[in-house]
Amino acid sequence: MQTIPNVKVQQLVQIRNPGLDDVYHSMKNLISGQCVNSNANELYLFHGTSADNVESIMEMGFDDRYFSSDGLYGHGAYFADNPLKSHQYTKKSEVDRTCKMFYCRVTLGQSYDIKVTDSSLVAAPKNYHSVCGLANPSMSEYIVYRNAQALPYILITYTA
Repeated sequence: MQTIPNVKVQQLVQIRNPGLDDVYHSMKNLISGQCVNSNANELYLFHGTSADNVESIMEMGFDDRYFSSDGLYGHGAYFADNPLKSHQYTKKSEVDRTCKMFYCRVTLGQSYDIKVTDSSLVAAPKNYHSVCGLANPSMSEYIVYRNAQALPYILITYTA
């Protein structure tokens, strides 16, 4: 795993939201029932965001009404296993100049690998639950298109 150069972690906060936990686990169970060997394909992934979005994500989770609509793989919530990739989507706080990134539990289910970008996507292809964007193989992106497929787990506050 690559790291972000010159980073100083200021704070790690574990997020506890029982309502989000319940909805996430329900979605994970639903997806696992649709997968080979009931494997929900859950990964821990990073999600970079602006400081303005942090409270909303902690309280309401990843809400499809606010998913990125200008991403390389369409209207979805974007995650990465490489924090350097997620750092590209952060925006420093105007108040304290820190960056925010979430470490999340993400249920990918049956994931569709795509090597070319397709900004017209609004859902994973039929019989799939997520997309793995491989246009840049050194920095894969994982995209989910439905509410409750991702759960914010740890909020990382840092300076870069």
